[in-house]
Amino acid sequence: MRARSIFDNSSRSSRLNLELLASPYGGEEQRDTRAQSHYRSSHHSRRLAATAYWLAHRGPVPDKKAPIETCRQTRLATEVEALVRKVLMARSGGDWGPDYAALEDVMKSREPAALEARVALMAYYLGEHPGEELLESVLAEGARVAPLVQKYSQCRPRLSSEWRLPTVGVSRTLYDLYGEHAGKTG
Repeated sequence: MRARSIFDNSSRSSRLNLELLASPYGGEEQRDTRAQSHYRSSHHSRRLAATAYWLAHRGPVPDKKAPIETCRQTRLATEVEALVRKVLMARSGGDWGPDYAALEDVMKSREPAALEARVALMAYYLGEHPGEELLESVLAEGARVAPLVQKYSQCRPRLSSEWRLPTVGVSRTLYDLYGEHAGKTG
Protein backbone atom coordinates (compact mmCIF):
# COMPACT_ATOMS: atom_id res chain seq x y z
CA MET A 1 0.00 0.00 0.00
CA ARG A 2 1.21 3.39 -0.96
CA ALA A 3 1.86 5.99 1.74
CA ARG A 4 -0.41 8.96 1.46
CA SER A 5 1.19 12.31 0.83
CA ILE A 6 -0.03 15.48 2.42
CA PHE A 7 -0.22 16.95 -1.08
CA ASP A 8 -2.79 14.51 -2.49
CA ASN A 9 -5.97 16.32 -1.44
CA SER A 10 -4.76 19.88 -1.17
CA SER A 11 -5.03 22.68 -3.68
CA ARG A 12 -2.16 23.83 -5.85
CA SER A 13 -1.66 27.03 -3.83
CA SER A 14 -1.35 25.04 -0.60
CA ARG A 15 1.25 22.83 -2.24
CA LEU A 16 3.22 25.86 -3.32
CA ASN A 17 3.10 27.37 0.15
CA LEU A 18 4.31 24.13 1.74
CA GLU A 19 7.06 23.83 -0.86
CA LEU A 20 8.17 27.36 -0.09
CA LEU A 21 8.35 26.61 3.60
CA ALA A 22 10.40 23.51 2.83
CA SER A 23 12.92 25.42 0.72
CA PRO A 24 16.55 25.21 1.82
CA TYR A 25 16.58 29.01 2.31
CA GLY A 26 13.81 28.98 4.86
CA GLY A 27 11.25 30.16 2.33
CA GLU A 28 11.87 33.89 2.74
CA GLU A 29 13.72 34.41 -0.55
CA GLN A 30 11.09 32.42 -2.42
CA ARG A 31 8.29 34.47 -0.88
CA ASP A 32 10.05 37.68 -1.85
CA THR A 33 10.38 36.47 -5.42
CA ARG A 34 6.68 35.60 -5.56
CA ALA A 35 5.75 39.01 -4.12
CA GLN A 36 7.97 40.76 -6.65
CA SER A 37 6.48 38.68 -9.44
CA HIS A 38 2.97 39.59 -8.28
CA TYR A 39 3.96 43.27 -8.14
CA ARG A 40 5.40 43.12 -11.66
CA SER A 41 2.27 41.47 -13.04
CA SER A 42 -0.06 43.93 -11.28
CA HIS A 43 2.13 46.84 -12.42
CA HIS A 44 1.99 45.46 -15.96
CA SER A 45 -1.81 45.20 -15.71
CA ARG A 46 -2.04 48.82 -14.54
CA ARG A 47 0.12 49.97 -17.45
CA LEU A 48 -2.04 48.04 -19.89
CA ALA A 49 -5.18 49.58 -18.39
CA ALA A 50 -3.65 53.07 -18.61
CA THR A 51 -2.69 52.50 -22.24
CA ALA A 52 -6.18 51.26 -23.07
CA TYR A 53 -7.67 54.31 -21.34
CA TRP A 54 -5.29 56.61 -23.24
CA LEU A 55 -6.20 55.04 -26.57
CA ALA A 56 -9.91 55.09 -25.82
CA HIS A 57 -9.89 58.76 -24.83
CA ARG A 58 -7.87 60.25 -27.66
CA GLY A 59 -9.30 62.89 -29.93
CA PRO A 60 -12.45 64.95 -29.37
CA VAL A 61 -14.31 64.46 -26.11
CA PRO A 62 -17.81 66.04 -25.92
CA ASP A 63 -18.46 68.58 -23.19
CA LYS A 64 -21.30 67.45 -20.93
CA LYS A 65 -22.65 70.98 -20.33
CA ALA A 66 -22.70 72.24 -23.93
CA PRO A 67 -22.34 69.26 -26.27
CA ILE A 68 -22.20 69.64 -30.02
CA GLU A 69 -23.14 66.84 -32.35
CA THR A 70 -20.65 65.34 -34.76
CA CYS A 71 -21.81 65.45 -38.38
CA ARG A 72 -22.18 61.97 -39.77
CA GLN A 73 -21.70 62.79 -43.44
CA THR A 74 -19.95 66.16 -43.55
CA ARG A 75 -16.17 66.40 -43.69
CA LEU A 76 -14.00 69.48 -43.79
CA ALA A 77 -12.32 70.47 -47.04
CA THR A 78 -8.75 69.16 -47.20
CA GLU A 79 -7.07 72.57 -46.85
CA VAL A 80 -9.38 73.54 -43.96
CA GLU A 81 -8.77 70.25 -42.17
CA ALA A 82 -5.01 70.70 -42.53
CA LEU A 83 -5.23 74.08 -40.76
CA VAL A 84 -7.52 72.76 -38.01
CA ARG A 85 -5.34 69.70 -37.44
CA LYS A 86 -2.18 71.83 -37.24
CA VAL A 87 -3.73 74.01 -34.51
CA LEU A 88 -5.06 71.02 -32.54
CA MET A 89 -1.72 69.21 -32.69
CA ALA A 90 0.18 72.35 -31.61
CA ARG A 91 -2.30 72.78 -28.75
CA SER A 92 -1.01 69.66 -27.04
CA GLY A 93 2.29 71.49 -26.52
CA GLY A 94 5.53 70.22 -25.20
CA ASP A 95 7.08 70.25 -21.77
CA TRP A 96 6.14 73.84 -20.97
CA GLY A 97 2.80 74.35 -22.64
CA PRO A 98 1.06 74.73 -25.97
CA ASP A 99 2.49 76.42 -29.04
CA TYR A 100 0.06 79.11 -30.20
CA ALA A 101 1.95 79.99 -33.40
CA ALA A 102 -0.30 77.75 -35.51
CA LEU A 103 -3.44 79.43 -34.15
CA GLU A 104 -1.95 82.89 -34.67
CA ASP A 105 -1.11 82.00 -38.28
CA VAL A 106 -4.71 80.91 -38.92
CA MET A 107 -6.09 84.07 -37.28
CA LYS A 108 -3.80 86.37 -39.32
CA SER A 109 -4.47 84.70 -42.66
CA ARG A 110 -7.06 86.26 -44.98
CA GLU A 111 -7.52 83.11 -47.07
CA PRO A 112 -11.07 81.69 -47.27
CA ALA A 113 -9.80 78.34 -45.94
CA ALA A 114 -8.37 80.09 -42.87
CA LEU A 115 -11.68 81.82 -42.19
CA GLU A 116 -13.51 78.52 -42.41
CA ALA A 117 -10.86 76.90 -40.19
CA ARG A 118 -11.38 79.60 -37.54
CA VAL A 119 -15.11 78.94 -37.53
CA ALA A 120 -14.54 75.17 -37.37
CA LEU A 121 -12.04 75.63 -34.50
CA MET A 122 -14.76 77.30 -32.44
CA ALA A 123 -16.04 73.79 -31.63
CA TYR A 124 -12.77 72.85 -29.89
CA TYR A 125 -11.55 73.93 -26.48
CA LEU A 126 -8.22 75.64 -27.10
CA GLY A 127 -7.97 77.33 -23.70
CA GLU A 128 -9.72 80.38 -22.23
CA HIS A 129 -7.54 83.10 -23.73
CA PRO A 130 -7.04 81.48 -27.16
CA GLY A 131 -10.80 80.82 -27.30
CA GLU A 132 -11.53 84.49 -26.61
CA GLU A 133 -9.09 85.60 -29.29
CA LEU A 134 -10.59 83.15 -31.76
CA LEU A 135 -14.10 84.42 -31.03
CA GLU A 136 -12.97 88.04 -31.44
CA SER A 137 -11.33 87.27 -34.78
CA VAL A 138 -14.51 85.60 -36.04
CA LEU A 139 -16.69 88.46 -34.76
CA ALA A 140 -14.43 90.95 -36.54
CA GLU A 141 -15.30 89.35 -39.88
CA GLY A 142 -18.84 90.66 -39.60
CA ALA A 143 -21.75 89.37 -41.68
CA ARG A 144 -19.65 87.40 -44.16
CA VAL A 145 -18.92 84.75 -41.52
CA ALA A 146 -22.53 84.31 -40.34
CA PRO A 147 -23.42 81.51 -42.84
CA LEU A 148 -20.33 79.54 -41.80
CA VAL A 149 -21.14 79.92 -38.11
CA GLN A 150 -24.71 78.81 -38.80
CA LYS A 151 -23.43 75.76 -40.69
CA TYR A 152 -20.83 74.69 -38.12
CA SER A 153 -22.94 75.40 -35.05
CA GLN A 154 -25.39 72.68 -36.14
CA CYS A 155 -22.80 69.91 -35.96
CA ARG A 156 -19.04 69.54 -35.86
CA PRO A 157 -17.55 67.98 -39.01
CA ARG A 158 -15.52 64.89 -38.22
CA LEU A 159 -11.80 65.05 -38.95
CA SER A 160 -10.06 62.14 -40.62
CA SER A 161 -8.19 59.94 -38.12
CA GLU A 162 -9.51 61.81 -35.09
CA TRP A 163 -8.08 59.17 -32.76
CA ARG A 164 -4.59 60.44 -33.63
CA LEU A 165 -5.36 63.86 -32.20
CA PRO A 166 -4.54 64.67 -28.61
CA THR A 167 -7.51 64.69 -26.27
CA VAL A 168 -9.48 67.88 -26.81
CA GLY A 169 -12.87 68.98 -25.54
CA VAL A 170 -15.60 69.87 -28.03
CA SER A 171 -18.58 72.06 -27.23
CA ARG A 172 -20.92 74.61 -28.72
CA THR A 173 -19.99 77.32 -26.20
CA LEU A 174 -18.16 79.64 -28.63
CA TYR A 175 -20.97 79.34 -31.18
CA ASP A 176 -23.47 80.34 -28.48
CA LEU A 177 -21.29 83.29 -27.46
CA TYR A 178 -21.01 84.31 -31.10
CA GLY A 179 -24.81 84.32 -31.31
CA GLU A 180 -25.07 86.51 -28.21
CA HIS A 181 -22.47 89.03 -29.41
CA ALA A 182 -23.63 89.08 -33.02
CA GLY A 183 -27.21 89.67 -31.83
CA LYS A 184 -26.09 92.70 -29.80
CA THR A 185 -24.10 94.27 -32.64
CA GLY A 186 -26.27 93.28 -35.58
